[in-house]
Amino acid sequence: ICTPLHPAAKGFQVFAGVPRDADGEALAAPAPDRLTAVRLDITDAATISAAAGTVAGAVGRRGPGGLANNALTDV
Repeated sequence: ICTPLHPAAKGFQVFAGVPRDADGEALAAPAPDRLTAVRLDITDAATISAAAGTVAGAVGRRGPGGLANNALTDV
């Protein structure tokens, strides 16, 4: 959970995928103007598409400055 807080503290706009809304609220609390929690289940195409749309809508044509993935799932 701490990973997205570092770049947010450095002034970057961060979008963090979270499995539950409550997780997102807790994560964004220290940096609400720089950290946007996005509901994301990496096994669900609908949440992936919605998250991509949220990020694309915010960053526009310039695109994201970077991407970090720390998602895990059991197979």
